[in-house]
Amino acid sequence: MQFLRGLFLAAALSLCLSACERPGEEETIPLAIGASEEGSRMYRTGMAVADAVNGTIAGARAAAEETKGDPLQILGLKERTLSMGLVSGKTAYDAFYGLGAYEGAPMEELRAIGAVGMYVSVWTAGEETGIEAVSDLPGKCLAVGDEASMTAEASACLFSVLGIDGENTELWAAGIGKGTAAAAEGSADAAHGFDLAPMAGQEAAVADGTVRILPYEAETVQELVGAYPWYCGAHLPAGTYAGQKEDVQTFGMKVLLCVRADMEDELAYQTAMALDIKGDAIAAAEPWLWAAADKEALCKELPIPLHEGAEAYYRETGYLK
Repeated sequence: MQFLRGLFLAAALSLCLSACERPGEEETIPLAIGASEEGSRMYRTGMAVADAVNGTIAGARAAAEETKGDPLQILGLKERTLSMGLVSGKTAYDAFYGLGAYEGAPMEELRAIGAVGMYVSVWTAGEETGIEAVSDLPGKCLAVGDEASMTAEASACLFSVLGIDGENTELWAAGIGKGTAAAAEGSADAAHGFDLAPMAGQEAAVADGTVRILPYEAETVQELVGAYPWYCGAHLPAGTYAGQKEDVQTFGMKVLLCVRADMEDELAYQTAMALDIKGDAIAAAEPWLWAAADKEALCKELPIPLHEGAEAYYRETGYLK
């Protein structure tokens, strides 16, 4: 009988200890970050962001979660199956304002914590073409990106500003690698890439000097960003590509860490702090994440509103006035 009573007491004590919070035990905060397909650049970006969050916020258990692209990041946030999502500026803009695929169904609760990366426009031209800048493109033979690609969309927006069309300029639908190769061998005058840089399809030709990267004029960038507010001004840092010795003025589109407006302010505040103080670590994690270290890019020129908690952090640090 005494033996049975002892077993009963031991079981009761075990249940009590497992059910009660132990002194000093921190609360865990699971955070699923929607980050495209596993192994992709965006998924690896999600892993770097998760490391930054876990290294800053006590108890955070953030992890990249595989999805199939921006629309499913938005859906996951809407349905609360994701805590956060990595979303391009264009998709975030369309979702928030109810445009494009989201026409008539705006996600007004969508908010940004900050920018963790940037897609950038990189035009390359052969050394023998005499093309020195993007403003020289009208009237040339241009590789403008695969049909319906992010590059093709950025090309079309730029052409509307420069007055380029199929009547005054030869436009060729070709992907980044194919277009750059054509520019290098002379069958195209220039080729466009719009993606996270460095872009694999451009690296070899830039490194061996068979093509040069073309700068934008400030007025062109300003007009383009004014017409298409999901884009922003950008500078491609020297050394992004092997052989690139100087910064190059261009335009880009930010990769946003998005959340819902009803995320707790303190959690949003601490997540913004993680992106700030771990920005250099995020940038060092992958070569295309150089923009994560840019404090100007972090919280300014965003196409959707900041979460109130994140905005409070940026104002306290002086990044926002």
